[in-house]
Amino acid sequence: MKRHHLVPLVFYAVALVQGCATPAITENMVPPAPAAARAPADPSLVQAIRIHGVAGGSETNPMWVSKVSDKDFRAALERALQSVGLLSADGTSPRYQLDATLLSLEQPMFGLDLKVTCSVRYDLSDAATGKRVFGKTITTPFTATFSDSALAVARLRIANEGAVRKNLGELLDELFALRPAAK
Repeated sequence: MKRHHLVPLVFYAVALVQGCATPAITENMVPPAPAAARAPADPSLVQAIRIHGVAGGSETNPMWVSKVSDKDFRAALERALQSVGLLSADGTSPRYQLDATLLSLEQPMFGLDLKVTCSVRYDLSDAATGKRVFGKTITTPFTATFSDSALAVARLRIANEGAVRKNLGELLDELFALRPAAK
């Protein structure tokens, strides 16, 4: 067999061993609810936030690398807010609306330890006036190691999920410290 015919065979063999890319799993992107009951600095945030817009995510191409879609990011954001009692109940008029834009998901092309850095812009506005009461870009890294998974595609998915989970955890910390009524 000629050498140039071996290149595609090697590529396909590596792809079979490594597997196909899978999208981030929503449940793995939700930060754990705090063990101790805590209340936000401003009680007006309790069950008062509606997710307005989520943008910037990408669908996963199974033949390429794992990504985080808008739909999955929105679901994780919703579950995170709900787990700490900040998400407005269905059918109620929210006091605040939250927009989230996934600015970047920096991923390595290869390696044993895969570090993903997630940057998200969050804007919280008064639902009645549209006045912004909080705006911040949060950037969080997460590294998945060979001990997390021997498969690189799985390690990358784990790193994506971890970076988003940390990002949402930092958002919750920011919201719990926020005093929008004082602004």
